[in-house]
Amino acid sequence: MAHVMLPGIAPRGKDIQRTRYAVDAIEEVIERMSRLGVNRDDIEVYLVGGGNVLRREEESICKKIIESVTGILKEKRIRIKAQSLGGTERRSVSLDVDTGIVRYTVGDGGNTDLHR
Repeated sequence: MAHVMLPGIAPRGKDIQRTRYAVDAIEEVIERMSRLGVNRDDIEVYLVGGGNVLRREEESICKKIIESVTGILKEKRIRIKAQSLGGTERRSVSLDVDTGIVRYTVGDGGNTDLHR
């Protein structure tokens, strides 16, 4: 699971948490999965988030993050199985590792299954 906070790739040569950036986060997750023996063709992605929770009309970072993540996954030929993106409400996501169920919430709402 990755929590992408910024589009694109982290600036090089700076002491920052690179996995906050889309490219670095996705590459790190793929690399770790590969080291565990996961076949890249078996990777399924579920996307949750990308909402403009501060509700700023001029805000474009959310849209850029969504475009960056989906573009990178398309380029790497990794399929997006399901998604809940955009809007203005905060989201949270969880994975039940025993059942494989991905759940998310929007705002103060209850859990919704994104995948069973």
